[in-house]
Amino acid sequence: MCTSTSTLFAQINVTNSQTAQQLVQRLVGYNVPVLNPTLNCTPQHNGQFTTVSSNLGLPGGVILCTGNASDLAGPYSNYVGQTAQTGGDPQLSALINNAVTNDACVLEFDFVPDVDTVSTLHFDYVFGSEEYPGYTCSQYNDVFGFLITGPGYPV
Repeated sequence: MCTSTSTLFAQINVTNSQTAQQLVQRLVGYNVPVLNPTLNCTPQHNGQFTTVSSNLGLPGGVILCTGNASDLAGPYSNYVGQTAQTGGDPQLSALINNAVTNDACVLEFDFVPDVDTVSTLHFDYVFGSEEYPGYTCSQYNDVFGFLITGPGYPV
C-alpha cells in the first residue's frame, strides 16, 4: 500500500530519557490510577515534548521513536536515524503479518478510568516516519499501535 505525505513544520522542546511513570502520567493526566508502567526502549528513544509553534495539532505529549527523541526538536535533516539497533516487538510484528520489527519502543501500563469517563477515553496522536517518502512502497515499513485489553475489549 502506498500513501502520500505532507510536510510538517514544528518547533518543539523535547526532554528525552523519561521513566515509564513520567510518560504514563503525561498520557493519562492526573487523578487516574496507573498500575504496572513499563518501558521497553533505549532511554534516548523516548521523551516528552511541548509545542512552541507547530502545525502538529497537539500542545505537547509523549515521543516513542526508533532514533533519539531529542533530534525531533531540530535542526532537521533528512535522516534522524536509528541508533539502538535493538529488537522488535511481537505484538507490533503481528500487526504487519508477522514481519520482523526492529528498534521497538514500547510503553505498557494498566489504568483505572473514572466511571464518568469510561465512554470518553481517547488519545490524540501524530504518527511520523523519516522513511517517507524515500522508502515508500519498499521492504521498510514503520508500525505503530494502541493495543487495549480489558473488560469489553478483545484480548
